[in-house]
Amino acid sequence: MPLKIEVLLLFSKKVNVEAESPVFDNGYAKLKGMINRVVEQRSKGFTIVELLIVVVVIAILAAITIVSYNGVQNRASDAAVKSELAQNVKLVMNAANTAGVSYTTAAVMSGTSTNLKFDTSRYRVVTYCTNGSEFALAVETTTAKKYYIKSGGVAVNDDTIDSFLPCGSLSIAGAQTTYLNLPTVCTGENTTCNFTGTATVVYGSAAVGRFARTANLTGSAVCSNAAFIDPAPGFTKACYVYPN
Repeated sequence: MPLKIEVLLLFSKKVNVEAESPVFDNGYAKLKGMINRVVEQRSKGFTIVELLIVVVVIAILAAITIVSYNGVQNRASDAAVKSELAQNVKLVMNAANTAGVSYTTAAVMSGTSTNLKFDTSRYRVVTYCTNGSEFALAVETTTAKKYYIKSGGVAVNDDTIDSFLPCGSLSIAGAQTTYLNLPTVCTGENTTCNFTGTATVVYGSAAVGRFARTANLTGSAVCSNAAFIDPAPGFTKACYVYPN
């Protein structure tokens, strides 16, 4: 038998139920009542359960968006650091090829031929070290990510290296170490450097680019050859503080 049921939900409260046989009258009446109750309920708004589901879905989508955004930011930062390292290593390599030897820490500090350039606001420390035949250029970002390039290789992210003494971490024996983003002098030789909190203190000569360092000192450091193995014999030295 022909049967026609027209139900307009959400957009209309009209419900038409028609049948050509009285056999279905009772069923249709019950169905019509149920549909009208649903329409009436919808007209009053969403249920608490429905609202909670919407909130949960929005929260999940927001979390996915934030994670994706952070991932993009991290990859962009990683690429920028590696690119900057690679550009500066090219300068060191070109200068070394011109001079015929690996560039010394003193030459790098003075900027002779190299003129290394870093966005120092991005880094906690920028370190160059060499033993005359091999060298390393390393950085530690303000977010504690560590990167290095060894002897003209590729840029590597390795958070396990000692960013203040990268040559030691990279098996470059007998290397001299210097820092390209030295902070303000804390104090001169044979005096005490006082500071707040815990820090890494480097001791040495900026003129020749030779330093020793002691990590995780708290409050003060005695700046002397006795406290730090003399990294630059015969040169005036000072202490510099890198807060943790």
